[in-house]
Amino acid sequence: MEDNGVMTLAPVHRLPPELIAAIVSFRPKSSPLLQLGHVCSTWRYALHSTPSLWTHLAIKLPPQIDDDWMDTVNNAVSLLGLWVKNSGQLAIFFTLIEQGICAHDPMRRLIYALRQHSTKWSGLKLVVCKSTYDSFRRRLFGSRLQSLKRLVVDIMNEESASYESSTFTDHLVFTPHLTSLMLDNAHADEEYVPTLTWAQMTELSLNFNLSVLPWRSFVHLYYNSNLITDVLSQTTNLVTLSLGLMEDFDDSLEVVSSPHQIVLPHLTTLRLRHTCFRSRLHDYFDQLTLPRLATLEIDSVARFKNGQGELGAERLCALIERSGCSVRDISTDGGALVSLLEHCPELRQLAFFPPRNNISRTSSLESLLLWLTPNGDEHLNSMRLPQLRSISLGSTYRDAPFDDIIDMVKGRAAGGLQKFMLMLEYLPLVDPGRKKEVKNLEERLEELCECGEGSFEGKVDVVTVYQPAYISIE
Repeated sequence: MEDNGVMTLAPVHRLPPELIAAIVSFRPKSSPLLQLGHVCSTWRYALHSTPSLWTHLAIKLPPQIDDDWMDTVNNAVSLLGLWVKNSGQLAIFFTLIEQGICAHDPMRRLIYALRQHSTKWSGLKLVVCKSTYDSFRRRLFGSRLQSLKRLVVDIMNEESASYESSTFTDHLVFTPHLTSLMLDNAHADEEYVPTLTWAQMTELSLNFNLSVLPWRSFVHLYYNSNLITDVLSQTTNLVTLSLGLMEDFDDSLEVVSSPHQIVLPHLTTLRLRHTCFRSRLHDYFDQLTLPRLATLEIDSVARFKNGQGELGAERLCALIERSGCSVRDISTDGGALVSLLEHCPELRQLAFFPPRNNISRTSSLESLLLWLTPNGDEHLNSMRLPQLRSISLGSTYRDAPFDDIIDMVKGRAAGGLQKFMLMLEYLPLVDPGRKKEVKNLEERLEELCECGEGSFEGKVDVVTVYQPAYISIE
């Protein structure tokens, strides 16, 4: 462009990189970054010269179904080089997703390219089969991953695969900045969890799949309690911890407790995943002391009750009492909910979405409503959970106790409740006759909004698909 005979830059070239990045951030998520470069050469140059746009790369590899698969991997390697070039001095978070079992030889070429630029990766997310994960461990994890801060591994089941543990000489020992490690569906074997400096971890997620282990590995894990207790005893700087054991076993098997109490002085969030009762994950509660615990989440498949009583709930309450912590966020389900709430007087937000297939969902909701409903105006000062300001509930048309819900909301609104939301699951073939009750509930909530002394917001959402994973209390 000429202005008085002087060449000037196109408008896009005069924009600061931060503004270009902000403009690109508004693109649809389904629109790849490279597609924007097809607009014109000017925009293509602007995109390629803005390093902050090239800090995340996700590649999905299809299963090997024809001879073109080698070309697919070669294209992935080319993309890798393009991102490395355009990101400049910035590090990259790289995601690899296998959509099926891939051939090993072409995959090695991709791993070699990652190793060649090992200092560029701020994060690695690998959703891969076991054999591919083995290749990463052998060929990449021994590199000097100086910039790596986060590693996420989700291991897919692999047909006709060998699940025997292997001996690896390369481990994550050159990762001075790695603070977040997540292993999902990993094989609970000491040789399979990467060796690293556990003391530097601030976020750790270990969700083990026991169904793929030979019996001797299961006995080794449970009767010696090596894997989990040894790792936790070294992670004294953890802030967030997620544990999961994904399999049922006979109740007669017991976990041998560690002789030492595990104290995690900085931990604020504990998540327990896939905690079916016979996985015995709750046996580790007695070994933990968490003085700063503020958030406790328990997967909805947890079964607290067995022939001996609610052992899981009792142990969780004992954990809270022993730690002397002030829990402000709990997620769980079933009959253990009320007993846990007794230990959380400072809660400000509560959301209860019972699992879809929980046969006790109605009784759990009714028990919660009864426990939360004040007895009268004279008891507002001594009301349970006096700091509670937001409540969200989930139910179905058929099971929703509308009168109990409105009584609870009305009583809590007088005591400071500011927000209430009810999510209803609608089954057209089962619930054709309750629309009037829902309409009545909406009208009464509107009356509370209009007549309330303070700010109050009430809402009813009707959905046709309702399958939350767990409840959340903040």
